Amino acid sequence: MPLQSEAMRDDGINMGFVAVIFCVVAGLLVANHALAPQETQVDVAALPQIERADLILSPRQGPVDPQRVELGYEAHATLKHTYDIAGTVVTARPHLAGGMSEIAPLDLGIAWGPMAQREVLAASRYTAGHRYLKWRVPVEMVPMEEQSINISNTHLIPADNVVRDAMMEMKPGQSVRLTGFLVDVYQDGMLPWRSSVTRDDGFPAGCEIMLVTQAEITRG
Repeated sequence: MPLQSEAMRDDGINMGFVAVIFCVVAGLLVANHALAPQETQVDVAALPQIERADLILSPRQGPVDPQRVELGYEAHATLKHTYDIAGTVVTARPHLAGGMSEIAPLDLGIAWGPMAQREVLAASRYTAGHRYLKWRVPVEMVPMEEQSINISNTHLIPADNVVRDAMMEMKPGQSVRLTGFLVDVYQDGMLPWRSSVTRDDGFPAGCEIMLVTQAEITRG
């Protein structure tokens, strides 16, 4: 921003500098508001219990009754499947304002199987947009038909602040594990937000919406 005039600096107080300080302070206040702790507090004890295997090589889905779960923010979820996923994070996209950000503050791109091999990750490119994931993986390393079934873009709903804090620490290159439920989300004044339940439905319906009850970084 250009100076308004030389006279503004002559009285010993640079008004331009004061304006900059004001903008910085205002920005910090807005950022602190945007980063306010997630208020969703799901009664995890009332949810079905999930038996976790010691090791999983690809996401595990299981049957569950379509239980309604209150999320706050005039929103609720309906359970569709139990869900347990482990893999390597390729993208981490936080959502701090607007839309479903209060409920689902983070999207993770997670790869497993052939898509998580070290040499494949090094040769590939991943881009996280607003609730979508794009990737470019050499087909000579992973055939096209195997790429989309070994990677996911998952919209994460933390069950509570402990899970939220663990999720928000997850970064590309780390190995992670998430356990919870695939859900459909309903909020007043919005169309239902429906989770994918298959690996081959593609864009734009191919993202998983996950209510996370356990989150951990297993390597990284």
